Amino acid sequence: MKKNFTLFLFFIYCITYSQYIMNLEASQNGADQIKVHLKLYFPTSTSAYLSYNTEINQNIITLNVCYYKSQFGGDTAVAIYDNDFFIDIPNNSNYVLKVNQYTSWNEMTCNYNVLEDTATINFTTAIQGVISLKTSDLLTLDEKIKLFPNPAKNIVNIKLISSFNKIKIFDSSGKLILNIQNSENKIDVSKLTSGIYFIELLNDKGVQRKKLIIQK
Repeated sequence: MKKNFTLFLFFIYCITYSQYIMNLEASQNGADQIKVHLKLYFPTSTSAYLSYNTEINQNIITLNVCYYKSQFGGDTAVAIYDNDFFIDIPNNSNYVLKVNQYTSWNEMTCNYNVLEDTATINFTTAIQGVISLKTSDLLTLDEKIKLFPNPAKNIVNIKLISSFNKIKIFDSSGKLILNIQNSENKIDVSKLTSGIYFIELLNDKGVQRKKLIIQK
């Protein structure tokens, strides 16, 4: 009974006390550097920006950003974070920028284990002006993907406007858990443990992502 009650509180916390990316922008900053501006919403001011790191694999740039958030809920004041990140990259090429937003219960350091939200934009250097993915774009993308039931236990159904040919499921640390080479509209998640996951649906036009909660 105690275990079930703890799980219940955990999922209520995950659903109602989440944060998300409001806006993502990229602009040129000199010959071989871009400036990435990230705006995030937090449901509590008992939070703070901690750190970031970057990974570049060919034309894919991954920006991992971490923020502290109290595990006890904190106050009810909303916090908006605006942060700039400068990334050195070669010029005159096409890139994909993927931003992963993590949270930590430690106020001083981040282990980058709890992934809360992601956003992706494509651009070509040198960037002319500002490339922006705003809240409206994120919401439009979110409305194109429907996962049900969510939270799920055994089977997840997918409703997607466009077709897809590959499904990837990552855990909250960003570790790849499932890699499915098909376009079926159902996923068997019966072997996954309770927690927060991210589903990536891939086709020839790009990647679409959605948060999934598994509750046993």
